Amino acid sequence: EEEVELEDLASFNNYMNQKGGMTSIQGTHQFKNMTNAKGAKVIVLDHKTGQFSTFGNTNNMGQMQVSGLHQFNNTQNSGQFVVQPRQFKLMDLAQFNNFVNKEGGNVQVTGTHAFKNIKNEKKANMVFNDHKDGQFATFGNTVNAGEMQVSGLHQFDNTQNSGQFVVQPRQFKLMDLAT
Repeated sequence: EEEVELEDLASFNNYMNQKGGMTSIQGTHQFKNMTNAKGAKVIVLDHKTGQFSTFGNTNNMGQMQVSGLHQFNNTQNSGQFVVQPRQFKLMDLAQFNNFVNKEGGNVQVTGTHAFKNIKNEKKANMVFNDHKDGQFATFGNTVNAGEMQVSGLHQFDNTQNSGQFVVQPRQFKLMDLAT
């Protein structure tokens, strides 16, 4: 019996996860506008065959956790945003076009991810962790006015800093460092 794989799944124009809400997303889905309220949680899970969801405009004020090949166009964070390594042995990870971490926002990134434009505003905090297997994130344009901490093989193209930017030694015994 042959297994049938469907390409497109659920699509949402405006999705509001309200206080107390818990949303779990896995597979190929589309979200034009995603809002996660303070006191709400969204988990975007990895998929073993590399299926991914796309997000047009994402506004996170609660807790958001992402693992996998998902794609984000415009993201604003004033809550807790964690980007984790893949759960399955596949190469590419989450991709972000425009990501803004607003005042009070906390972001942690581990693994291989891509950020085209990233902005960390005043009184916001971003941490880019080292990975035991040498996975790294790439950054096109980075603007930091808050607190940013980097450890590992991460690669930055254009960086502007008016806040606190700390580049730390690797946490694991691998050769290359942040460039």
